[in-house]
Amino acid sequence: MAVLAEAGHGSLHFGDTVLFLIKTKDYQGYVYSELSSSPFLTVYNLKEHNEKNPDFPNIAFASFKIMAPNKYKAKQQLKQAQLDPESQEHLNAL
Repeated sequence: MAVLAEAGHGSLHFGDTVLFLIKTKDYQGYVYSELSSSPFLTVYNLKEHNEKNPDFPNIAFASFKIMAPNKYKAKQQLKQAQLDPESQEHLNAL
């Protein structure tokens, strides 16, 4: 069941699927990515569309699933950061 929630209302859990809506003074749109392995996302403009029913070409490209972090990768990145003197300062700031 899909539920519309504003930021700060409700909570997210692993496995939840979300849409990210961006709102600024002169622009609003949903984050949309047709390439799942790409770090580059586009914003689907909502000027001509309803916010609650945006009529995406493919809703799968606008939905993102909340996943548990990969502990192995996180540990490897932490080890690399601990070895790098510049990253050490950032780690100590946390």
